This record gives sequence, C-alpha cells and structure tokens, in this order.
Amino acid sequence: MVCRNVLLISRDESFIRSLRWYLEDRGVPVQSVPALEELFLAHPAPEPGVVILDLESLSSEAYWQAQRQLDWLCRRCAVLLVGEGESNPLECAYGGFSRKPVSPEFLMERIQNL
Repeated sequence: MVCRNVLLISRDESFIRSLRWYLEDRGVPVQSVPALEELFLAHPAPEPGVVILDLESLSSEAYWQAQRQLDWLCRRCAVLLVGEGESNPLECAYGGFSRKPVSPEFLMERIQNL
C-alpha cells in the first residue's frame, strides 16, 4: 500500500532531492519543509499520510517542543525518523528510526509496510 502523500522535513537538500525524485517517480506525492515548526505555519497545512523527519533539522533545545508536535502528528499519520550520529530523546520515544545515509528504496519499503 502506498500512501497518498509524504511530508519530508529536512534541511539536507541532497537528501530531499534524492528521496523526492525516487518517491515521485513511483507515484508518491512529496511535500517538503525545512523545519518541523514550519509545518504548523503552512497554509494550507499539509495532510500527509507519512512524515519523514530528519532529526538534523531540529536544534537540541527544541526537542521538548518537537516531542509535542510529533505527538500531535502521530495521532494523524505515520512518522519515520532519520538521523546521523548518536541517539537522542526523540529516537527513544518514537519508533521507525533509520540512520543516515538511508536509501530511498529502504524508506519506500518502510512506507509500503505501514
């Protein structure tokens, strides 16, 4: 099953380009914003089936706020987290974490299995 819309939250332009190209080539619509906060400022607000959040787009001071926003998102859609480096509080609180570099094929498989 392929979702109707993927929202990609990342500041990593090459990650956005490669994932957008791969998913859109397979008929999956993709929207992107550079930061989680911008999702809540967008008009009209996106209505994703899946959110892919690059944890590198969050500042460490924003984890508590991001957790509140992710709680809200998780009640409405599936959330997949990607990131580099050491683990962080959000990785522990939410499932679906993948370390970068992560292939578009792997993320597509994860999306299809939701």
